[in-house]
Amino acid sequence: MKPKRQDWQTPQGLALLRGWAREDLPMEEIARRCGVSRRVLDGWRRQSEEIDQALDQSRELADRVMEDALYQRATGYTTTVEKQVKCKQVDYDPDTGKKLREWEEMRPVQEQVHVPGNMTALQFWLKNRKPDCWQQSPAAEPAGEEVEILDDV
Repeated sequence: MKPKRQDWQTPQGLALLRGWAREDLPMEEIARRCGVSRRVLDGWRRQSEEIDQALDQSRELADRVMEDALYQRATGYTTTVEKQVKCKQVDYDPDTGKKLREWEEMRPVQEQVHVPGNMTALQFWLKNRKPDCWQQSPAAEPAGEEVEILDDV
């Protein structure tokens, strides 16, 4: 059975296409893995925005996104999170002012949260970007050299 464009528009198919694009495979190789010619793959790209976007995700883009995420994790960042809070509700009689009923309900609220920098991510970044300055252990002294210790000063 010949592969169809719809087969590659599934979440699994698109994930494969994105992965191959991130690996920086040539379009001819991606077409071969799909079981079609380069011309058919180009037609799928023109007919399907999903397939076109999946194949446009290049290795460089993936690298840049990951670098940015590592940098943010290393230095810390502020983000908005949604939390559920319990709110107490009370109904009062408008004539007497007496409490009629009381209940609690959960409501979503947004909150700014600061995620502190991560030392492991920071070390990883520095060791890989500036290995001469941030190597794991200092260079050992060359073998064969003796150090003279003076007892009387």
